[in-house]
Amino acid sequence: RAYPAHQHGFDLSHGFQVMLQGAKKVVFWPYSEKENLYKSSITTENDEEIYFAEGIHHRFDLFPSMGLTKAYEGEVKQGDIMFVPCMGIHVFESYNGSSLGIRFSHQDKYSIKCAEDLVSENSTTIQYDYLKYMKTLKSISIP
Repeated sequence: RAYPAHQHGFDLSHGFQVMLQGAKKVVFWPYSEKENLYKSSITTENDEEIYFAEGIHHRFDLFPSMGLTKAYEGEVKQGDIMFVPCMGIHVFESYNGSSLGIRFSHQDKYSIKCAEDLVSENSTTIQYDYLKYMKTLKSISIP
């Protein structure tokens, strides 16, 4: 696995994972499960929250509270597109050789709601100025 469990916090976008080659196992947790996923004290340069939870191999011996979470497991194969909702915590791992995927992002009114909720919780995942910027985009209509 190239990357630990994480969520894309900075842009609060929905993700579309498109598999171009190979296959990956995936585990997805709603953001509400974050308290049981062993959050790291570090974030990436894009303010992505990192979690130590290891959902692919079910290491409940190392992460016992992870067993209390509601997780969704599956796989995404070549030609598949997987939707990852805003703030969803997820991890992908290649199997049966190498794989290649690409992530596309999309923001909508639900993204703004996620941002408002985070600001009201005094979360450091998003800055208030970015929420104000997102709200200005909401008022723009594209013909």
